[in-house]
This record gives sequence, structure tokens and C-alpha cells, in this order.
Amino acid sequence: MIRIAKQRILESKLNISEKSALLENYQKFEAELNDFFNIEIIEVKVCYKSKKKK
Repeated sequence: MIRIAKQRILESKLNISEKSALLENYQKFEAELNDFFNIEIIEVKVCYKSKKKK
């Protein structure tokens, strides 16, 4: 759910400074959650190359 919020911030039509402020707050909140639950959130990004048909 938190990652969805982060993605929506990035995709929003807000200006850069508004996005920066929201993302900064998001990072602080995420750090507090990590400390509270004593966990580390790991993001996994999947990259792939499409196969071109010849």
C-alpha cells in the first residue's frame, strides 16, 4: 500500500517541489515503519528486454 502511494505521487500532476516534499515525507514515514517493525523493506525491480522478431 505504501508503494502504491509512492507511485501515485510520482505519477501525479503536481509540480516538482510538491512531489519532492511528499516523497521526503514518504521516506521519513517508511523509515519510522522500518524502525517500529524492525524490518527492512527491499524493493525488487525487474528489467527485461523484449525479443525483437526478425
